[in-house]
Amino acid sequence: MSSIVRRAVEHAKVASACLLTGAALAGIACWIDATPPAAPAKADAQAAVAAPPAASVRDLAETVLARPSPGGLASTATAVTPALADDLARHASFTREWLSGHGFAPGSAALDRVHRLLDGRVEPNARDSAALVFGPAAGAAPADGSVKIALAAQERFVQATLPLGAAATGDSVIVRWRSLDDSSVLELSVQAIASNPTDAPEIWMHRTTDWTAGHYRVEVLSADPQLSLLASGDFEIVPDGAPVTPFLVVSSTAAKP
Repeated sequence: MSSIVRRAVEHAKVASACLLTGAALAGIACWIDATPPAAPAKADAQAAVAAPPAASVRDLAETVLARPSPGGLASTATAVTPALADDLARHASFTREWLSGHGFAPGSAALDRVHRLLDGRVEPNARDSAALVFGPAAGAAPADGSVKIALAAQERFVQATLPLGAAATGDSVIVRWRSLDDSSVLELSVQAIASNPTDAPEIWMHRTTDWTAGHYRVEVLSADPQLSLLASGDFEIVPDGAPVTPFLVVSSTAAKP
């Protein structure tokens, strides 16, 4: 066999070997691509299950309270955190003993509803509620809306009267003072009343600092799980120099000297 023929045969063998090697490598690559990913190790899976949620329970509670349902206090939302009573004690004049004695047991929907009153955007259950009468009982402004209740920013003692027909039976009522401008709650408190009062119970709020000009609402609710709105009334804090409501009005029928 001539040298030219031998070289041709050798080149042919080398080419065949290269073709076979390339095919084998391509097959391996295809097999690797088709192989499904390996399952995570058991320790990794357990760690994923045990990982804490992104938000704490407290954050979740605050998120729920920051988005009141359209039904307001009529919502059937249940308590998110067992610390609602402690939160009420920090922000309002409630004690665990008072809450438990008036139907707001720990973990109950009633406790959740009264806690939601700390959000000024939550509306109470208004059913046939009466109108508060502002001013001292001896010279109160009429409750028929004929007199706009306008007070000075320096007013330290705001007083109103709960009509006798609206007074709930029991030893106390829940009173909320809130701003209608920014929905902030100025005060949420329990106020004692006489059982079966013969005189209209008085509702009041005392401030040690000036009011901010704006519109405000006072709400009186029953101290029970229904939290029924017994009475409410609005008033305005006017700028300095603006006319204010004359609470102590001298009767026009008073006897002349």
